[in-house]
Amino acid sequence: MSQKISSIALILALPISLQSAHADVHPPGTLIEEAAIVDIPESGFEELTSILSVLVPPQLELDDVQELSGDCGWLGSYAYGIEVKDLWVDIQIADSNISPADGYLDLDITLSIKINDSSDRFTLNTHLLCISDGCDAYVEPFDAQVQTTIAIELIDNGSGGTAVDATVGELVVDYDLESADINLDSCAVGTIEDIFNFFGGSLYDLLLPILDPILQEQVADLGPDIEAAIEDGLNELSIQEELEVEDALVYLDLEPHDIQISTSGLRMIMAGGAESDSTHECIDAFHPGGSLATPSSPPSIDSIPSSVPIDPAATVHIADDFINQLLFSFWEGGLLCYDIDEELTGIPLDTSILGLLAGDAFDPLFPEQSPLWIQTQPKQSPLLNLETEHDLAIQVSELGLDFSADLDHRTVRVLTMDLDVNAGVDQAFDNTTGLLGVELDLSGESLAATVAYNELMPNASADIEANFGSVFETLLGSVLGGLTEDLGFNLPAYEGIGLTNIQIAANGSDGDWLGVYTEVGPVGYGDGGCAEDGSCDSGCEGGCATPQRARGTLAMWAFPLMLFFFRRRPSSPH
Repeated sequence: MSQKISSIALILALPISLQSAHADVHPPGTLIEEAAIVDIPESGFEELTSILSVLVPPQLELDDVQELSGDCGWLGSYAYGIEVKDLWVDIQIADSNISPADGYLDLDITLSIKINDSSDRFTLNTHLLCISDGCDAYVEPFDAQVQTTIAIELIDNGSGGTAVDATVGELVVDYDLESADINLDSCAVGTIEDIFNFFGGSLYDLLLPILDPILQEQVADLGPDIEAAIEDGLNELSIQEELEVEDALVYLDLEPHDIQISTSGLRMIMAGGAESDSTHECIDAFHPGGSLATPSSPPSIDSIPSSVPIDPAATVHIADDFINQLLFSFWEGGLLCYDIDEELTGIPLDTSILGLLAGDAFDPLFPEQSPLWIQTQPKQSPLLNLETEHDLAIQVSELGLDFSADLDHRTVRVLTMDLDVNAGVDQAFDNTTGLLGVELDLSGESLAATVAYNELMPNASADIEANFGSVFETLLGSVLGGLTEDLGFNLPAYEGIGLTNIQIAANGSDGDWLGVYTEVGPVGYGDGGCAEDGSCDSGCEGGCATPQRARGTLAMWAFPLMLFFFRRRPSSPH
C-alpha cells in the first residue's frame, strides 16, 4: 500500500559518531535482524490481562432443549423427560492471570456464570410417570475455574514474511453446581426435587447433562478469541509500507524475527529495513555507501533505566542502527534537497539578507536589492543522538546552504554556510485524549554555523558566523514552528484499554537503544465515532486525527516514527 506522507523529517540526531568513508555501514536494503525489541515483562502481564474481559461474548440466548421419552398417548404427556425454554447464559471474567513459563504462557481464569436470574427466568417443564408440571426457574450465579496454556510461534505468512500464530491448549473447566442452586417457582407440585429424590434421582441429574455441554461450548469459544486477540495485537506491530516523500519513495519493512518466552516475560525480536527506491542527484557526491552501522546487544527484558519512573507493562527498544537506516533512506531519496524560497518561508528572499548577516560588507556588490537563491547541500545523513538532556536529539552535520545571486549579468555563488543542527525532541502525551505529540527544540543554541565559502568578502566571515543564528530564526523560525503543528498521533484503544503513560529513555550497555516504556490501563480515548477517513463523528475524545490505517498499523511505533515525518512544502528550483 502506498501511503502519501505530506510531512517529512527535517533533521535528526547529533554525533554519536559522524559518518565517514571509513565508517562501517549497512548498505541500502540491508535487513537488520535486531531492529527493535518488544518486551512484556512478567509484571506487565497482570495489567494486560484486563484486556481478556472484552473477549467474553455478551449474554447469549440458547435454543430450547427437550429430553423426552415414552408417549403417554391420551394424557398428552410423556412418561419421563424434561423441557427447557427461554434459557440464556451470561459469562463474565471475574479474575484472570497470565504468567510466563519456559516456552509458553499459563492462563488461569475465574468465570462468573449466570443462567437466567430472578427477574428473567427460564421455563422448566417436567414429565414424571405421565404427570406433567411446569415451573419458572433460574440458577444462582456460580464460579467456574478455567486453566489452559498459550503457545506462540512464528509462521510463514504466505508472502515471504512471518506472522505470529497463537495456540490455546485444551481448556480445563471446573465448577461446582448443586441442585440447591436451582430456584423453582410457580410449580403445582410443592417441590419437584422431592419427587425426583423419592424415585432415587435428582432434578440436578437431569439439568446437568443439559447445562454442562452449553457451558463447555461457551467456554471453549474463548480459545479462538484469545488466539485472535494475541495474534492481532502482535501482528499489528509489523509494518510493510511505501512512504512517498515528495518524489522519493522509501520502502519500510518491520516484521517479527523471533519470539522468546521465559519466566522473565515475552520478548519479540523485530527485523527491519528501510530503502529508498533511488538516490537523489544532490546526494550523489556525498553518498557513503550505506547507513551508519554500530551494532550492539539489546537491553535485557527487565532492564529499566533509573530515569524511568514507572514499572512498564510493555517496552519497545529500537536500535539506533534501524533509526539511522530509516533516516539515511529519506536523506538518500532527497530529504534535505530543496530550495529555500519565498514559497517555503513566506517572505521574499533578496540580497538584503546579506546585509543582516554582514552589515554593509556586500553593499558594493549589490547596491540595489536583487533576488537571492538558497539551496541546500546535505553532505551528511541525519543521525540519532541519545546523549542529550532531551528524550532524544536529532542532528544533521555539514548541512550546506549555498547563497546565489545575479552579479555582472550571471548567477554566482556568493556564500556557503555549513550548519550543524542538534535539535532536542521530547514526547508530550495526553492520556485523556490519547494524543501523542512532540516538543521540538530548534532554538539558536541548537544551531552551529560556519562559513565554508566566501571568496567575495572574506573579511566578513566572522560577522556572518556571529549573526547567522538570529538571521536563521528570522528567516526560518516561522517555517520551523509550523513544522510541528501537525506533528501528533492519536493512539488507539482496544475496548477501553490503552496506554496511560509513556516514558522515553536511552538504554543498552552503549546507551544506543531508544527505549519507549509504557503503562496500560482503562482509558477514555479510542476509536468510537471515528469515520473511515479518520474524522470524528461523535464521542471520539480526540482520537481520530490520524486515518484508521495508520492508527492501527503504526500505533506502537508512533513516537519514534512520527519524528521522521514533518510537513514540507514543495520546493521551486531556480
